Amino acid sequence: MILKTGGLLIFGALLILLGIRGWMHRGEDRISAIELVVLGDQKPMPFTKVDRALAYIQPILFLILGPMMILSSAAILMTTGETQ
Repeated sequence: MILKTGGLLIFGALLILLGIRGWMHRGEDRISAIELVVLGDQKPMPFTKVDRALAYIQPILFLILGPMMILSSAAILMTTGETQ
């Protein structure tokens, strides 16, 4: 049980860090490393409105789900304590 809650805690902290990083760089045009390898010498396609909207939505979701995971792991740890 502690391993699962530790995983939730670490994954929640990772989501918060990714959310902060994503929010700071949301206006930049960036492509992933995988896309860069697949494209090779070709020029990447321009970003659409959906791509730009997701650049704003994704960090917000990370910043909402990260603390929820941390709080749920803390709640699980508190409720599964030793009882006599």
